[in-house]
Amino acid sequence: MFNGTPQEIINNKELMEFYGEIFYQDMQFINQYKMNNSSKKVKSNVEVWYSDQDIHVKEENIMKWKDYAVNSCNFKKFKGDHFFINNIFQDPKLTFELLCC
Repeated sequence: MFNGTPQEIINNKELMEFYGEIFYQDMQFINQYKMNNSSKKVKSNVEVWYSDQDIHVKEENIMKWKDYAVNSCNFKKFKGDHFFINNIFQDPKLTFELLCC
């Protein structure tokens, strides 16, 4: 559940006591949120990054982003779990390709 959080933070009791409740409330909000079709569309180009092993997000739901983009909507699938982004920027060549091109 916390694989995107550094172990130093998880092991810090004071930080976890302070931020634990905030995290819990955020998760409650996310779990109760219902998207509706009246949501405004994004007027800029959209690029959606997602991973192939994310157990929290279904690929069919990721593809729905195209319904909320006025312009182009491109998808990039990466290897990894929900926190794949922590790993992709370890590769300088991939970082350059993603951010510069």
